[in-house]
Amino acid sequence: MKFLVIGTNVVFSRHELGFISALNMLGEVDVIVLSDELSIEAKRVGSDNGVWNVLFYRIPLCSFIEITQCRKLLNKIINIEDYDIIFTTPGLPPLLAHSLKVSNKTILRLWGIRAAKLRDNLRFGAYEDIAIFMPSLIANMFYITYSTYAIAVDYYTYAFARKQYPIFKNKLTKIYPPYGFIVEKSGSEVFYKIYEVIDKGEYVLGFTTLTGPLTQQNLRHDLMQ
Repeated sequence: MKFLVIGTNVVFSRHELGFISALNMLGEVDVIVLSDELSIEAKRVGSDNGVWNVLFYRIPLCSFIEITQCRKLLNKIINIEDYDIIFTTPGLPPLLAHSLKVSNKTILRLWGIRAAKLRDNLRFGAYEDIAIFMPSLIANMFYITYSTYAIAVDYYTYAFARKQYPIFKNKLTKIYPPYGFIVEKSGSEVFYKIYEVIDKGEYVLGFTTLTGPLTQQNLRHDLMQ
């Protein structure tokens, strides 16, 4: 099978790199990155299932109004009919896929719904998030509408989406992706670059082991260990 991933620079996060790596177990993968330049670059993407060669096509990020120009440029670079399944990240990518008339084989990678985080954000004084509650719900509804299926990368997003969009219950599923990285060589050394980690500067890795029946009391006990 041949897969196409359409996204913004979020495709270089550890979750999306892991997902791209996992797709290579099933077939060939190409990635369209909506960014600020026009280029084609081969990168080695790895995860715990191996390291794979993946082509990244960068095209200038366009607005919703300019989506026709974006579609024409994309059609000059690839033949969209060559791909069996198209995966998109939220935002412009699912709308671009819809304009390419491939919504019938498009799967949305639902990272998170901003509205779902409103309660937690208000606890930390992010009151401006109140204004984006409804726009967030509406936007994600359109992203799901324009896709055959929607994959949530965490249970909270999955449960929230099923509650807010009951009409799309049969479209929603969840897949926990592995972590991935970019393999870069410098002389005789090999570097494993995770863009999301490097960009933020610091990274903390922790492990939690759950034992016994999964009750609230046991969960709280295990997390405190």
